[in-house]
Amino acid sequence: MSLKVPCKYCGKEISLRKMPNGQFVPFDKGTNTQHRCQDQQESSTTKSGSAKPHVHVDAGTSVGDLVFRVVSESPGMKAKSIASTISKKYGVNVDRSEVNRWLYHDLKGKVYQNGSYQWFPGGAPQRPSSAGQSQPQGAPPEVRTGPTGTAGSGVQQSSNKLLWAIIVLLVIVVLILLRR
Repeated sequence: MSLKVPCKYCGKEISLRKMPNGQFVPFDKGTNTQHRCQDQQESSTTKSGSAKPHVHVDAGTSVGDLVFRVVSESPGMKAKSIASTISKKYGVNVDRSEVNRWLYHDLKGKVYQNGSYQWFPGGAPQRPSSAGQSQPQGAPPEVRTGPTGTAGSGVQQSSNKLLWAIIVLLVIVVLILLRR
């Protein structure tokens, strides 16, 4: 995967190529040479002459690293806002679906989401044990668990029930064939 974007330091069009481990590496457009910006210091000043703050993305930084960095720096953002912040602050164009993929899969356990779809760093906070206590602001929604006590075990239970039903049917068919 490759993103064509202007270099935020020199303005030259570059190609951000996604490496197999998820990192984006800048290359000069149409070549296989890694982009080395010569004018970083000169173009990082505004019209007034004062240096504008900029964040440089290292060649080894993945989109997941950027997502986690934004969630850590600004907790309580939704995926669309996280994608927008990454695009503005780091110059890497990502969309909400890619941010969600990182949040739900690769960063699972490092971030959590509340009932308003806002993301926070760290593990989900502990819920009060008493049913009479109210849920604190920003706490994640209640996770329903099956008899095994793990979230998502309902799907596993359904497939186990189906497997047992198939086994029982096969045993019945075998018994009927043996009686003949």
